[in-house]
Amino acid sequence: MVTQDAEDVLGSGLGRAVIASAATQVLLRQAPQAIDLAAEAFRLSAGEEALLLAAGRGEGLLAGGPSARVSFQALASPAEHLLCTSDPAELAALEGFW
Repeated sequence: MVTQDAEDVLGSGLGRAVIASAATQVLLRQAPQAIDLAAEAFRLSAGEEALLLAAGRGEGLLAGGPSARVSFQALASPAEHLLCTSDPAELAALEGFW
C-alpha cells in the first residue's frame, strides 16, 4: 500500500490493520501536521520523528519490526531517474528527447 497522506491509512481501523499485517514499512518525509499520528501508529522515537520531519527526497525510515529500523537513502541510477522523474523543469528539458 502506498499513500502520500498518512491519515488516509491511519484514520481507519482497516488501514491500521493493513499496516499491522505488513512485514515491512517504508516511511518517507512526513508533514508536521501528520507526524503525531505517524509517531503513535509506528511507535516512533523522538529521533525517528526528527528524521522523518527533515528527510530529503528519497530519504526515510525502513521498519521491519518494532526494534528493527534503519534510516536509508534511495538512489536511482541516471537511467532510472529519467524514467521516473516528475520534476517539471526536468520534464521540460526532456521534451523532444524521446
